[in-house]
Amino acid sequence: MNKMREYDVVILGSGIAGSMIGAILARQGLSVLLVDGVAHPRFAVGESTVGHTSAMIQLIASRYDVPEIAHLSSHRRIRENVSAACGVKRAFGFVYHRDDGSQHAEEANQFVIPPLMHGLESHLFRQDVDSFMFQVACKYGADFALSAQVEDVAVDDDGCKVKLKGQAEIRCRYVCDGTGFRSVLASKYGLRAAPDALETRSRSIFTHMIDVKPYDSCIPKRYHGMPIPWFQTTLHHCFDGGWVWVIPFNNTRAPVNPLCSVGVTFDCDRYQKTNRDPEDEFFEFANRFPSVRQQFAKARKVRPWVSTDRLQYTSTKTVGDRWCLLVHAAGFIDPLFSRGLALTMDSIFFLADRILKAFKADKFDEKDFAFIDALSLGGIKYHDQLVATSYRSWKDYRLWNAWLRIWALGEAGLDQLRILKAHLEFGKYGKMEALEKLEDVIHPGLLCPDSLQYEELFRKSRQAIAEATGGARSAEEASRAVFKMIDDAELFAPNVGISDPEVRVFGHNQKATLRAFYWGRWKAKDHVKKYYDMEMLEVLKLMSKNFRDLFDPQLKLAEHQIAPSP
Repeated sequence: MNKMREYDVVILGSGIAGSMIGAILARQGLSVLLVDGVAHPRFAVGESTVGHTSAMIQLIASRYDVPEIAHLSSHRRIRENVSAACGVKRAFGFVYHRDDGSQHAEEANQFVIPPLMHGLESHLFRQDVDSFMFQVACKYGADFALSAQVEDVAVDDDGCKVKLKGQAEIRCRYVCDGTGFRSVLASKYGLRAAPDALETRSRSIFTHMIDVKPYDSCIPKRYHGMPIPWFQTTLHHCFDGGWVWVIPFNNTRAPVNPLCSVGVTFDCDRYQKTNRDPEDEFFEFANRFPSVRQQFAKARKVRPWVSTDRLQYTSTKTVGDRWCLLVHAAGFIDPLFSRGLALTMDSIFFLADRILKAFKADKFDEKDFAFIDALSLGGIKYHDQLVATSYRSWKDYRLWNAWLRIWALGEAGLDQLRILKAHLEFGKYGKMEALEKLEDVIHPGLLCPDSLQYEELFRKSRQAIAEATGGARSAEEASRAVFKMIDDAELFAPNVGISDPEVRVFGHNQKATLRAFYWGRWKAKDHVKKYYDMEMLEVLKLMSKNFRDLFDPQLKLAEHQIAPSP
């Protein structure tokens, strides 16, 4: 920081969220100060993007005229403009392991991510990505105070006072808190909700490693019959009581980053935390499952393991007069389904507009930010329900196979269409109302927040799985019930096979995608048809533009990268 002075906005935390909103506000002419206790580059988790995340990044860049933000919306753009150290993500990959250590070929799923709106997804090497976003904020005029400790924040009718240790007091008119679990404002105002406010009870151990084998080389060739190498997915090894993530940054043909993000997340009640060395705990767990053991046979850490207590926390409120909590300061559930970054981008998209309007009107009332509060707390609540039900479903693959479809219908189905429609209308016609319509939701934070039918399916499916794990009905009966509810809901084209338990891979067939569009436009029920109400020619243009990413030479892996075991 060059000198002490007054600012319009002080942002506590200069990670991807704080730096992105700082870049937006500075680009729009506000004076911004980014405050952080550490400097860049630095380690961070939250490395896997999903379609919702990247789509919202693209909309943020367009809405607020910060083109550099759009560089984070696809793997190709990241590689060309931000960092070659990031990996590609062509699919979500889920491999289910039984308690006896066995892994059956038919107990695996892939959800391929079609590059409809923005291109292929990414495994973000966060130290590079966060540094880039911080530099963008500085480019647009944001000031900074790094290696600075916040002693106090005081808010009154005239503005805010931020006291940094050993430095003069800073005055501003608004404060964004992006300091995560140890949120300055959550601590000051006693905002943390009681622990029993959330269902999920999980803890994690994680690190970055080298020499993690591609899972493809640990199993017989074509064992699962999947279209995408597991090496180019965000790979989830699921078991009764938790899951392992494997997020490689070296999964292109000529990688420059040899690292792989690795972690295991345990049910706290099934696997209580001890004082054991987390590395020993990880390898003892991995050795239970032969193919997982082989994947990590030669793996070595490159940074100390992190071992957490229970991950979950939430807040009673996230906004006030002249302040707000960014999503990870408001709460966190679990890395499963990579929802953290998605919820962060939602918050930024809607929050920045409200801050700018507040400055224009010189009015910073809490009530004007009520939607942000509902969105943040709703996102935490629904992600908690999604994850808690996933942990329950891992008791039996049939339950998990059914519950995955509920997630996919929202995340990769209706929600993507909702955002795609807004993107097309805003891009072609400049209709700001197309973006504002994204606020017209019934259940803020739900995977598909504007569908009564999806919420009902989500709720009733959760109940069926809870009954199965509680002993009120069998796993077979409950899974059949969920599949029937999916079929009866008619939320997606029949040709996709989402309600068929034997279909275990989705999104890889582009002809099927086009037929699904035809069904949605002409044959779906009215409550579904609205998602397809867009010009097909514009959809085809966007698809053809982004499908070139599928033929990127970097995606053609060398044989040694995926060669199966003898």
